[in-house]
Amino acid sequence: MKKTVVALLLAVMMVLSCTALAVEGPATDYSLYPLVDEKMTVSVTHAYTDVMPSDWSTVWFWQQLEELTNVHLEFTPVPSSDRATQLNLMFGSGDLPEILFKMSVSSTQASQYGGEGMLIDLNQYADIMPNFNYWLDAYPTARNAVTQADGNIYGCPYILTGYAIRMGTRLFYNSEVLAYAGLDTPPKTTEEFYNYLTTIKGWDYNENGEDDTIPYAGSEWENLEYILTGSFGVMNRGSSNYWADQNEDGTARFWHTADGYKELMRYYNKLYTEGLVDPDIFTASFADEIVKAQNGRALTYSFVNNSPVSGSKYEALTVPMTEPLEGPDGTKSWNNYSMPASTSSNFCITYNCPEEKREIMAKWADYFYSLDGIVAYFMGEKDVTYTYDEATDTYALTDLILKDPEGRNFESVQSSWCTWAGGMNPSCATNELFKGGETWPVSLESAAGLINYTPDNNGGAIWAPFLFSSDVASEVSAMTTDFDTYLGEWAAHFITGEKDVDADWDEYVNGFNALGVQDYLDLINAKIEELGL
Repeated sequence: MKKTVVALLLAVMMVLSCTALAVEGPATDYSLYPLVDEKMTVSVTHAYTDVMPSDWSTVWFWQQLEELTNVHLEFTPVPSSDRATQLNLMFGSGDLPEILFKMSVSSTQASQYGGEGMLIDLNQYADIMPNFNYWLDAYPTARNAVTQADGNIYGCPYILTGYAIRMGTRLFYNSEVLAYAGLDTPPKTTEEFYNYLTTIKGWDYNENGEDDTIPYAGSEWENLEYILTGSFGVMNRGSSNYWADQNEDGTARFWHTADGYKELMRYYNKLYTEGLVDPDIFTASFADEIVKAQNGRALTYSFVNNSPVSGSKYEALTVPMTEPLEGPDGTKSWNNYSMPASTSSNFCITYNCPEEKREIMAKWADYFYSLDGIVAYFMGEKDVTYTYDEATDTYALTDLILKDPEGRNFESVQSSWCTWAGGMNPSCATNELFKGGETWPVSLESAAGLINYTPDNNGGAIWAPFLFSSDVASEVSAMTTDFDTYLGEWAAHFITGEKDVDADWDEYVNGFNALGVQDYLDLINAKIEELGL
């Protein structure tokens, strides 16, 4: 099986570089444009990452889209780091823009606030959103992900057709660093990973005469948590359902209080307190991670691809993680794997959008799911940032993007033309049309190995998000918001050693229980029974 998958991925890599592959997707109907005769202005609040301009009016994609549609957008940017807080404030106050874009409205939020009338049901526009419905029909789990218990669809998800794009954050190594540690291949177990990090600690790899190299670097503490879940037997139903996984008897488990998570925290604490993890792991941004990777400070790093070193001399030295780290008890699974669609809505029409604009904006959003819309959104401007070979029906990014003369990160360069960086896109990412790092050869090599260890390839299943009625969704949303805040505080305490994993574990668990863990599990168990999972 493994040899077969590797062979397939090698074939895909050849396709991406030189051979033909039929590109799937609905054609763009240009007879629809412009959408209005007189220019129409719409207010949009959007999240943006720190590798892209905050002012999207300067970005090529949005300029050409306004020219095409005659819809002018008044952008209100929100840093991705502040997205969740600002979204909660907007819903809480009702002070919403006309459109939410890349704001990652969760399933429970969509159910709650859609049910309350704050978000508009898109089902009523099915006839004028053929491209969107093309993908929902092709990938029913995507439709299930955004169809709420009341039957309504309150927003458009990010549809991921290629499994390489669903693989999540993983580890990337440097061949010279591995050689220094005496390794030909990346570590295979958590113990080997620890020994590897210990060996490279303090090595002046970038030869700048400073003690500034970092054995493991990342932009969020959760990245390593996700990577280690399959080593410690938690999150066994994939990453699309973050709080609950499944016990052997079929019942739901709150895995953040499971014994395996306790061991994960113990291991993480060991790495951190011994100086093997970036001390800025709780505050570092993605831009910070890029700088550290480009300067040769991040000896090992985590991301969904190896773009942090793109354009640098370290890019050619990348060695990807191709199998999970085996844990202390022999557990070895890649649980950081999602279903083929986001669990969130990334384009929403709100109740503050006037009636006369809603149908127009539904048509506007449908462009993002057409073939030409997908190409423009993910690749940019033809013959400038990408080329198209009609004979082979293949697309390729140009050296303007891939070989920036200033040595800038790939995503930073392309963000002047497109704003897909950071995910949360109301569009469809395919291996053929998404030219982000997840479909580069190194990332595909990683995916070819990891796919063999995902739950759905080993007798398990990837759970989609569970859908609840509006009133129950409101309750679940409140609980999971509290869970998230509480976990963030305690994980920092455990990892840094401010709290002891053994001495303070009961206090941690009791605090979670006080936030309604059992009530949450009761709701999930009812869904497990209802769906026959």
